[in-house]
Amino acid sequence: MAVANRPGKRSWKSGQKDLLSFQRLVGLTLLLRHGTKPSRQGRRSSMAVAITDATRFDSLNHWLCNTGSRYKRCKNCGGRTSFACGKCDVPLHVECFKKYHTE
Repeated sequence: MAVANRPGKRSWKSGQKDLLSFQRLVGLTLLLRHGTKPSRQGRRSSMAVAITDATRFDSLNHWLCNTGSRYKRCKNCGGRTSFACGKCDVPLHVECFKKYHTE
């Protein structure tokens, strides 16, 4: 007389394994085969691309814009602001905008 599988248990290869162990094994196998490691650790920079000094100080088409999004850190003083340079896309306070583009 065959013994019926208990609820939560599945017949798997060499014996009885619980469902959680099976799911862990499948997840680990998928991560090892198809997963990729992050390119680097740590916090991402708020500026994906560095602005060159030539662009920063060219005095052409730099406008302060309200981004309307969440607050970011001002590049000049480090405070929170929702404003940014329209050309450079650098977060700046209204007071810091001129200093950042001239000094």
